[in-house]
Amino acid sequence: MYVLVCKIRIEVMILKLELQKQSLELSKAIIEEWYRGRTDRLIPLLDNRVSWIGARAEQFYQGKTEVAAALERVSNDIPPSCLVSEETWFIADKGADWCLCIGKFIITLENENQYLQEPQRATFLWKQSGKNLKIVHIHVSNVIHGIETDEEFLVVASARNYNYVQKKLSEKSRVLHIMTTEYEYHLVGINNVSYIEASKECLLIHTSERTYRVHEGIGSFVEKNCPRFIFTHRSYAVNSDWIKTVTPTEVILINGESLAISKQRYKSICEKLKKIFNK
Repeated sequence: MYVLVCKIRIEVMILKLELQKQSLELSKAIIEEWYRGRTDRLIPLLDNRVSWIGARAEQFYQGKTEVAAALERVSNDIPPSCLVSEETWFIADKGADWCLCIGKFIITLENENQYLQEPQRATFLWKQSGKNLKIVHIHVSNVIHGIETDEEFLVVASARNYNYVQKKLSEKSRVLHIMTTEYEYHLVGINNVSYIEASKECLLIHTSERTYRVHEGIGSFVEKNCPRFIFTHRSYAVNSDWIKTVTPTEVILINGESLAISKQRYKSICEKLKKIFNK
């Protein structure tokens, strides 16, 4: 009798482990297919009493018919170039015939006019129905601030991100046309310029390789050639990409060099940096 009981317990344990394994594998596969706009595996696995809560306030559905229709509608708006990466899936809780799977991952969308990379979260509640697994609850959430009121997927946000990346790449590839006080002509990548310094009747352009002396006023030069540079002092315009640390008394660059700043400029410098890197 004891042997029989032990055998039954072992079989039950094996079945529970198999339930957990299948739940994790199916959850992972469904998410990867979902972000390719596919629901052919997902829809047949829905329980008749399934519910789905999405990122938007109105995405709250109950019952297989309602949930399936909503999932199909949303999946049609997902660009086929979405990729899922950095997935981590867990069994959050479990019972005799049910299993709660939770996951987190990164979705990346990149095509000719869109770019997006966002962290995502997902929850699947699985229940065993005979020999099969059925989904009784789904919660797949986007970062809510990125979704417009009239869209199902982050289409506008991905286009905005793409335009921003293109703008940044364009800025990085820009060059300065420099004529030095020695009448030497140079093309210098703007990303190589750490800061510009006013020096008597000329200005000094400091780069990672050397310093160029130019006959021009610092104000007009910066406005015309590098408007993203920040005046930390009336004599210094610093490339924001080179700034590592800002204190009330100095700016420390990524190469370790430090420049004094005006105390009255400290707050405005911090605000300008925030605007630049939050665009």
